Amino acid sequence: MNRPLHEAIDVDVPASTAYRQWSRLEDFPDVFPNVLEVRRTSTYSSLWTVRFGNQVRKWKAAIVEQIPGKRIAWHSVEGLRNWGCVTFHHLAPRRCRVMLQLQVDSPGVLENLFHVTGLLRERVRKNLLRFKSTVETADARSQNSMLPERRNGSRLASRTSSPFVHRQTSLRGRITTSSQ
Repeated sequence: MNRPLHEAIDVDVPASTAYRQWSRLEDFPDVFPNVLEVRRTSTYSSLWTVRFGNQVRKWKAAIVEQIPGKRIAWHSVEGLRNWGCVTFHHLAPRRCRVMLQLQVDSPGVLENLFHVTGLLRERVRKNLLRFKSTVETADARSQNSMLPERRNGSRLASRTSSPFVHRQTSLRGRITTSSQ
């Protein structure tokens, strides 16, 4: 059994906005290139098709906990065994931290290779960056008056450092977050 991945990213939107976007499962293929399809089968279940390298894996997932604006937890009930939780933490009126915990029980050599080499962690980080970009861009369009001031015809960057948060996991599995 592989260890869970823990990643976090700061996003320049309210936590409620990030939560709403993450809740739109059907949009995942537009945001995450390795997600080929997500089809909601009921309020709390969905069918997933995802690419690992050149392999395609499928599973049925069930949402086991949902706290609007704060938390979504799931686990697979058929197919590729996995579970996870994503939480949304208010940092400022227009800033939140998205924290993702994900575990994939690898049935094959390819998935084990993804874990051992760090490719899965890298994929998760890239997907979180795409999520950040997607949700911030959509929010900026809806909040036109909130866009940063323009200089020389280009939008000012709000930050230049990495949006990822350094993370440590204690022996008991508790997550400790430290700033950069």
